[in-house]
Amino acid sequence: MLKALSISGIVVILDQITKNIVKHQMELGESFNVIGSLVRFTFVENKGLAFSIVVSNLGFFTAISFVASMVVLYYLYKYRDEGISVYLPLALIFGGAVGNLIDRILFSKVVDFIDVGISSYRWPVFNIADSAVSVGLIWFLIISWSFKEKEETIEESPDESVNDHLSA
Repeated sequence: MLKALSISGIVVILDQITKNIVKHQMELGESFNVIGSLVRFTFVENKGLAFSIVVSNLGFFTAISFVASMVVLYYLYKYRDEGISVYLPLALIFGGAVGNLIDRILFSKVVDFIDVGISSYRWPVFNIADSAVSVGLIWFLIISWSFKEKEETIEESPDESVNDHLSA
């Protein structure tokens, strides 16, 4: 559990440091190329969800975000003895959720600055916390799917030696 919380803590620290650098070094709306025009740093403030999705009631959404973070924390505790492939995605999700939750509680908005795209075709601007949540969620879904496939294989196999082999 300590390893997972350490990873979440690193995500929160990196997220908060990068957002503070952007807030203090850039003007709102300022943009500059990092890797050509493919990757830019663009300072925007987001009062909605990840990737600038607009919400009408930020207070309600903040409360839901807090509850969701606590659910992820519960699963981190529940799977604390599993391998890194299970707790790392949960740790990334928890760290990213807490990083953005801090901003919503303190400032009622989130700083986004990573701007990816080609020419005028751009992905919504995001931050380290959004990245951690997205990577962790995709990773967790893949892990969940692979565990489900393994369980179905075990249940369908009539040969006990195969079941013993797969469950080992």
